Amino acid sequence: MSALQYDRNGYIVVYRARIKLKVVRKKAGEQKSYTAQGTHDFTIEPNAIITDAQRFDAIRSGSLKALDSFVAQVGAEGSRL
Repeated sequence: MSALQYDRNGYIVVYRARIKLKVVRKKAGEQKSYTAQGTHDFTIEPNAIITDAQRFDAIRSGSLKALDSFVAQVGAEGSRL
């Protein structure tokens, strides 16, 4: 989690969750490694803490974006063959 925006009093009001996944694919004795990333930006009230629900939602959303990126990488690789 990283801070993206502060209010005029210096409180963080926008966070970014950055998810980085490493996927190892094994096929017919070959092993290929992929790295995919996803992000999710979300707001909180000034001077508030991030709730577990907000944290899990951010991780889930960022992970889905990272998985979409992985699928696109594998699809692009397949179209080059």
